[in-house]
Amino acid sequence: MEGESADLLRGGIHDALGLEEDDDDDDLLAQQVLFSTPKEDVARRRGGSQPGKRANKDRDFQARYKRFIQQYFAPNSVYDELDFRRRNRMSKSLFSRVLDGVLEADPQYFEQRPDATKRMGIHPMLKVTSALRVLAYAMSADALDENLEMSDTVIYNNVTHF
Repeated sequence: MEGESADLLRGGIHDALGLEEDDDDDDLLAQQVLFSTPKEDVARRRGGSQPGKRANKDRDFQARYKRFIQQYFAPNSVYDELDFRRRNRMSKSLFSRVLDGVLEADPQYFEQRPDATKRMGIHPMLKVTSALRVLAYAMSADALDENLEMSDTVIYNNVTHF
């Protein structure tokens, strides 16, 4: 059965690509292209504990979220509505609607979850803020690290899921 399906598949490839049966090099190349696993996926994987890998930077996501709320959303916030609009290119009410929409569209990624050590991860409000700032200002993710205390990888993931 297995040999039969491989023969059928090979025949289908030959027909689709207009190859002759005795063209072994083309057949081998077609099989390699179709059945090889992309090596770049393996090389691009990150994360996990590995010998020789640098320890994670200790970013205090909860404290950063509290500062963000104090800066923009608390009753006596440091920055007013105009500051928020200038920095985020939208009003607070529009930001709230965008946040709700993103949480509805991709709750799996944007929800706040505990990590392996049971510490809470990044709040959805900060994830959305990072994505909006990258898109609104064409900023590099690395430039936001100091302000939002997120790695460039996390920020790129936020933009991708946004």
